[in-house]
Amino acid sequence: MDFSKSKDRCQTEMKALMTKYSTALLLLAIILLAFMLRLYHLNYQSLWVDEIVSMVEADPQLSLPAVISGTVADQPPAFFIMLHSWFQIFNYTEYNGRFFSILIGLTGVVTLFFLGREVKGPEVGLVAALITALSYIHILFSQEVRFYTALFLFTALSYLFFIRCVKFQRIIDFVFYTFFTTVVLYTHYYGLVVLATQGILFIGLITLYPANKRFIVMSIISGVLITVMFIPWLPIIFSDVQTANFWIQPPPFYFPIEYFYVYFKDVIACSVFAILIIIYFLSIAKNVKSQEKISTTNFILIGWGLLSYLIPLTYTIIRIPMLHVRYTTIALPGIIIIISLGFFLIKRPIRMILLIVTSCTMLLSLFFIEKHYTKIQKEDWRGMISSVVKNGAPDDMFISEYSFYCNYYFKALKSEFRAVQPEGLKSLKAGQPNVWVLEGFNIPPGISPDKQQLVHKGYKLETVESFYLAKASLYRLSK
Repeated sequence: MDFSKSKDRCQTEMKALMTKYSTALLLLAIILLAFMLRLYHLNYQSLWVDEIVSMVEADPQLSLPAVISGTVADQPPAFFIMLHSWFQIFNYTEYNGRFFSILIGLTGVVTLFFLGREVKGPEVGLVAALITALSYIHILFSQEVRFYTALFLFTALSYLFFIRCVKFQRIIDFVFYTFFTTVVLYTHYYGLVVLATQGILFIGLITLYPANKRFIVMSIISGVLITVMFIPWLPIIFSDVQTANFWIQPPPFYFPIEYFYVYFKDVIACSVFAILIIIYFLSIAKNVKSQEKISTTNFILIGWGLLSYLIPLTYTIIRIPMLHVRYTTIALPGIIIIISLGFFLIKRPIRMILLIVTSCTMLLSLFFIEKHYTKIQKEDWRGMISSVVKNGAPDDMFISEYSFYCNYYFKALKSEFRAVQPEGLKSLKAGQPNVWVLEGFNIPPGISPDKQQLVHKGYKLETVESFYLAKASLYRLSK
């Protein structure tokens, strides 16, 4: 018996086991960090308008068909169905709604580990998970009752299995790819950009690289199944594309820089990450020069990043603006993977220093520069309505152009008060003592028409209480 070979084998197995456990512990630490950053001051700020819409559309008292039909004017229903199901189990509160987003966000952090591991290895996966855990925009979305963390997650999962399909051609990978891509389509309309990008990448892969018949056939079957499963929502898509106007403004010419900064909100980290992306592309160019072709995985990553911007930008130019930083979270997982790959193109000591420095500066920016946890940055509907509930009287009248948002908080605070649209002043009762005018979101300068109407009817401004992007004005009838 060769004891030396047995000893070497044991040492190799022990080293592999230690590496596996150290990777698991590091991933657990990253998940814990991500959780704390997302849980801290979770309910510090009021729900903003889009979050209130999400809460109303996912009301547990609604039937499932009502939830689906209610999302038609918003986005496809996947996130709202999941949120509605969540509220069937847990109390219908804004805190629990935001906690649901935290769980989706943490799943996204874990998914980036597996995506990075699939692309290059567990070390790349750990770096990708760390960057995601510290990403400003991902933290922001993980604390909102909206679908952006879900869009990030399901896009990452779709591409994870897209890459696995290319590498292994296993049926189970095609099944998961089909499922998660369909979920992306039912989560946000930018899911169509994801599918279109992958379709272009598929054509590029079978054109530029050797492709066996199995891969081509299974890919076509997946595409057909995804299309068939999305057919129920196609009439709504066709109706929406007829829209001639949209709230999104055309992006400035420097939008890539602006968007990149919003993703991380730290000048030092953004600078380092930009340099790493340049290093990555220089490495790709060097490989192309020496080997003539880049790997299929790098081809997918580059196409993923570029087409996720080019497709909506093209639509913006030829029809109406649809490019917005929130929606480009479909590109963010791929960008994070490219940055992570860039780290491993530099020497280990420098890599470790840069990882530590960027992690620290991102945290410092989050806490002290952006003041994410201590500065009110969303319209304070909750603060305004809480004050009105405290100071209002049962026979007061409440007027608001944004009665929808006010009434959500009246209901959430278990108040009997309800706001009506300014047109409700036409039914103002004679001798009505007090009228509140509740403003928010986009407060116009000067005196609004409804306030002018109150003054004309003999009301005098009694008090004004201002909140962040919200204002409550009490008008009392002059005697």
